[in-house]
Amino acid sequence: MDTLRSYVLLTVTACAGVMAVLALMNWVEFESNDMAPADHSFSVRGTDLSRVRGDDYEQPADILKHGEPLCSCRVSFGDGYVVAGLALLVLAAAGAGVFLTGYDRSVAILISAASVGAFAIAGYNALGKWQAIGATGVDGAPILLHGTIRPELIALTALSGLTAVLGAVLWTLAAAWDEGYDGEDEEPEDIDDMMLERVNGWA
Repeated sequence: MDTLRSYVLLTVTACAGVMAVLALMNWVEFESNDMAPADHSFSVRGTDLSRVRGDDYEQPADILKHGEPLCSCRVSFGDGYVVAGLALLVLAAAGAGVFLTGYDRSVAILISAASVGAFAIAGYNALGKWQAIGATGVDGAPILLHGTIRPELIALTALSGLTAVLGAVLWTLAAAWDEGYDGEDEEPEDIDDMMLERVNGWA
């Protein structure tokens, strides 16, 4: 029981650390088409991007003024910062759970809630249709650039979902421990059989 609990918490800790790094990396890549030079392709980090809080559009005239591709998704405080904060919250909760006993239910709730939040934000961005405005190198005419989701965002979404599931597993372990505990100072004898029955029941 303790071994399985430790494995779950250590796995969550490792996943949360990777999530925090992925949240700060590039999420979307805009590629130039045949009408634009290749050097107008660019990527946007999660820290500079939001599918919800960006402007509705960019005026094509701004391309001529700034001389660089523009994306309405760019914000000063991107969703990547939010996801990174949630990942650090998961990391702190799992780290505390490794060293503290008796708080598994609270730790599990915190891990699952923060992971679901990260999953929702990352997943919503991963399902977005991204576009930006670029300019040709000849006359500066505005063109449309289509965005492609990068593997970093896909991996971030997957890891967020995994840590949410592991939080639920930790809750189940804590509940099974409480049910198997007889109120005395000795550990439950049939806790492993109880967990096996729960797994078989899910299957």
